[in-house]
Amino acid sequence: MNSDKKLLRRSFISLIEKIGRPLTAQEMVEAGEREGFWDDMDAEMLHAGRLQLVRKWLHETKDKNGLRKFELLEVIDAEGNKRQEYQQRALFEIEDYRQVISRRLKNLNEDKQVIIKLVAELYKRYGVQFDLPFEVDWHGLAEEAA
Repeated sequence: MNSDKKLLRRSFISLIEKIGRPLTAQEMVEAGEREGFWDDMDAEMLHAGRLQLVRKWLHETKDKNGLRKFELLEVIDAEGNKRQEYQQRALFEIEDYRQVISRRLKNLNEDKQVIIKLVAELYKRYGVQFDLPFEVDWHGLAEEAA
């Protein structure tokens, strides 16, 4: 990312941090519009779409420990509807941490299962073994596949 785009991202993140409350990606786009943030955007960045760009910037913005400064949370609004909002980690409460950790563990477990199945397929098709940094019950996997 060139320095102009990094500066643009930092400026946008600073704008959102000043709001200091959870927002949907759409609400962030609208906040940028109210502040005239998008007025000087180049065609390349506008072509990517503002929502996609906001999400990308939120995922790229990390603290000194390499953790995202913003995380996506599922919340229930006043009408009882589920909605997804980005929350600054600096403003997290206990339940926010629990929600993010639970989601990441679920993703981790799903990714682990995909990895195991890919390694098994690699071995079956090409006879190539791939060492994994965790234990796998290959016998149980073979029975499950049968």
